[in-house]
Amino acid sequence: MQAVCLAAGRGSRFGGLGRYLQKAVYPVGLKPFMAYTLDAWIDGGVLEAGRDELFVVVGHHAEQVRHAVGFEWRGVPVRYVEQPRPLGTADALARVAPFLHGPPALVWLGDTYASAAHAQALRDHATDAVLTLAMPSGPEPDRVRVTTQADRIVRAHDGDGPMVEAGVWKLPAAVMDAMREDADGPAERRMLPALQRQIEAGLDVGFVTTEQWLHLGGTHPSVEANVTAVSAALKALHPAGFAGA
Repeated sequence: MQAVCLAAGRGSRFGGLGRYLQKAVYPVGLKPFMAYTLDAWIDGGVLEAGRDELFVVVGHHAEQVRHAVGFEWRGVPVRYVEQPRPLGTADALARVAPFLHGPPALVWLGDTYASAAHAQALRDHATDAVLTLAMPSGPEPDRVRVTTQADRIVRAHDGDGPMVEAGVWKLPAAVMDAMREDADGPAERRMLPALQRQIEAGLDVGFVTTEQWLHLGGTHPSVEANVTAVSAALKALHPAGFAGA
């Protein structure tokens, strides 16, 4: 299996920290943030040394990610794909698509935590393209709200449902590559509007839900309070990552 971590964002919702830190590797306990997802997936058998590989899309403070993660994580090879300009998640996915093959890849935003059970639910879903939905813990922009109908997504952004898209997906390489035309040009292109155009063209997109949405991009009630809450939740889930911290 192939997995993709998007770790190129500028951290615009991370307050002043985003200027000098790549939030995907923000230190939480004794580990960089994205390592909690990596270790959870390896411990849970989602990623396996000698079988699978990880691609990391880097841009903003790319050197911090390479230093924190390296070119192998617990026996899983790590390959880096450059996003030279901050052109958004659609551009990032289009850049990594040519390196992917076989079954749909698991993809997550580097500032979001996903458990092994969460990844397994995505992997085992009968639909090839699957998003994760969550109830927001505070105010979220309407552009991340979705509309569902039965077990499918009919609007991947600017929806009218109570749930929001939570940054962990299963996507085929062909779906990512089809975002290339959305990613061309000087302006930022986001994954959800690009995916919506494919839904309108007939793409079937399913969803799973998560009750625990942990992400460093939260701003409610403040950026600092969200980071504290996420750290406390990760300590409860993975105490070994905090031993001696």
